[in-house]
Amino acid sequence: MIVGGGLDVYASGMNEFRRTRTSALRAGLPLALLCALTIGCAGRNVEQAPVPAPPPDRAASLQSDLDELAGGGAPGEAHLLAEAAMAESARLAVEYRMARPALFNNVLVNVGLKERGLCWHWTEDLFAALRRLPLSSYELHWGIAHRGRLFREHNSLVVTARGESFASGIVLDPWRESGALYWVAVREDRYPWEPR
Repeated sequence: MIVGGGLDVYASGMNEFRRTRTSALRAGLPLALLCALTIGCAGRNVEQAPVPAPPPDRAASLQSDLDELAGGGAPGEAHLLAEAAMAESARLAVEYRMARPALFNNVLVNVGLKERGLCWHWTEDLFAALRRLPLSSYELHWGIAHRGRLFREHNSLVVTARGESFASGIVLDPWRESGALYWVAVREDRYPWEPR
């Protein structure tokens, strides 16, 4: 009796497993087709051309924002940091062979067609490059938004004036525009940033 009951439960469980698996496959079919179609776009004709050098006025604008962040007392460091952040972002875009938009590039990384290019890759590599700069007026922080939320988590570099709060900083986000450095004040960004 116990054995028979056990077999009935087992058979019932296997039937439920088969129904669930079939439903999951049917539900995932549209996503699989979408991935297959978009992966086909990753051929040589779509390879990303090198990101051009940023216009001088963009670098000057970032430099101005960084200098203001430090209270106007570090124009040389602000210039060094702005130039290095823009140049490294452009270099990484070439290294990662970035496809646009950034979310499409994420799909290519996640299915294994590219090795790097997710937001945390950008943060890791940009952070490593900028840490080598001789900065005395600024501090670099790893920022994270929507921590642990699948498909929503975002990472980026945050620059603050030395000794100032994380919330007073500027987000340096090369991922958002596929290598063309984007920056915004932490308090003004759409992402709810916090230090990692």
